[in-house]
Amino acid sequence: MVLVKTLRYLSSLCPGRCPGRARPRRIGQYDFHEKLGSGGTGDVYRVTNAITGEEMACKEVRRSKSARAAKEISILRTVKGDHLQKFNHSITRAGCTYILSHYNGGTDLFDLLVDHGPFDEGELRPLAREMVESLHECGESKVAHLDVKLENFVTKGSSVELIDFGSAHRLADSSSEHRLDCLTGTTGYASPEVYQGSFFATSDVWSLGVCFWILNTGAPPFLKRHKRHISDAQDLVRAHIFPTRDHDRQMRYMTAGLRDIFRGIFLADPRARMTIEELRSHPWMKRST
Repeated sequence: MVLVKTLRYLSSLCPGRCPGRARPRRIGQYDFHEKLGSGGTGDVYRVTNAITGEEMACKEVRRSKSARAAKEISILRTVKGDHLQKFNHSITRAGCTYILSHYNGGTDLFDLLVDHGPFDEGELRPLAREMVESLHECGESKVAHLDVKLENFVTKGSSVELIDFGSAHRLADSSSEHRLDCLTGTTGYASPEVYQGSFFATSDVWSLGVCFWILNTGAPPFLKRHKRHISDAQDLVRAHIFPTRDHDRQMRYMTAGLRDIFRGIFLADPRARMTIEELRSHPWMKRST
């Protein structure tokens, strides 16, 4: 129960998937069904094409967020990869924007963790490889996702798909600092530099490390020091100390390889942090068992 309550608290700071009943309605030729999730730019529903019966995921973006919707659509048109959300098309009605994407009917990693409990390293490794590949594909598409969290990884069978590009930004240069046009991301997952209004290619790597830590230990690595929303950036930027005694205590139960990954990821300096390519080729990732 403690695990579930802790993770639900983290999720509540920036809502992810939250199943619920949608009001019966139709937009264009699409019938809306249950709500799949809710985020900073809008709610996501399962919809079906009334003509073909095809299921899709549809994000309804409020009129006040139309500029962010346009940016998200622009990015979704360019990202390519087997592990990334697959954009279909968009609709505008009465000022609202509806972003339609592939719906695979899978389970997000947050819900999977709550049902399964913490993953040992042998169980974590195949998931971690898939998650790393999704960020590799983001990098190949010159995009920083900037809201990497368990709720945004949807798994079905052995595959993992990274969804929700509402916070994504273009990545002109993988080694350079980029300024954010607004604070973004999720408290507890966001990297130190994001709280200060900038990002690097390795900012997503930090968030991925948080995902790995939670999946393996069952608790967030920095939650106790994250009591405010991400907009309270000045108070949160000091919260990323690693390792603390608590971290060392938990890492006693990890292999040397996994400890090395966390020590390479949780570096406050984004230029010194492990890159996605270094993580991708790390010996722990390549182990067969």
